Amino acid sequence: DGDLAPGNDFWMQPRRVMFVAVRGESEVVGCVGVKAGRSFSDADNTEQSLRLEASIWRMSVGKNMRRLGIGRLLMGEAVKFAASNGFSHLCLITANPVAAEFYLNFGFVMDQEFERYNSYVLPLAPR
Repeated sequence: DGDLAPGNDFWMQPRRVMFVAVRGESEVVGCVGVKAGRSFSDADNTEQSLRLEASIWRMSVGKNMRRLGIGRLLMGEAVKFAASNGFSHLCLITANPVAAEFYLNFGFVMDQEFERYNSYVLPLAPR
């Protein structure tokens, strides 16, 4: 579907990455994407947002694989990618209360500026 469809290079562009958790040789059990800016489309982001903000997209772990630490491992890789690419913070939006609890436990806080959108932010340590 869309950005994950075969032949689509959306996640292969600079300052974007899709981490995939695989069980065995080919069973995808989770994924998380990280990209520059808050909005999915670069055209909808300001220059400052593209330079300073990274955002989480498509965070997912298969139902039968949850509560095994896979989400925490994926999010850890997402944070490392964002920090190593010079972003000052990582942001996301979720309407899922279970996911929101996961993000809060990971260290994200409600983004006061975008609270009405269920937006969360994780400040990253300066490099």
